[in-house]
Amino acid sequence: HGQKILGLASGGGQQGPVFAAHGADVTIIDISEKQLESERAVADREGYPITILKCDMQEPLPFADHSFDIIFNPVSNCYIENLFPIWQALLRNNILCLNLTLQRTRP
Repeated sequence: HGQKILGLASGGGQQGPVFAAHGADVTIIDISEKQLESERAVADREGYPITILKCDMQEPLPFADHSFDIIFNPVSNCYIENLFPIWQALLRNNILCLNLTLQRTRP
């Protein structure tokens, strides 16, 4: 309750509303306007306050250090060529980052 959570490249309305429903202060960033529109629609429909911003996670983020308690990053790492600067920034701020990466397996 009251945790400040950043959804890193997690627009779409799947995770933000769940965190908000549990009392978190949620900020969602994504580079896709379509994903952000979905996030907005779900937040509005469910009545949850969520801050939604268009950002590229490969660029410096528009937040001061130590702005979040948790960063949630679903799947999007598979679209980034060089993850080192992103993870380095997260570690520098002592942030817990939850990451889900789905990988196809070949039969």
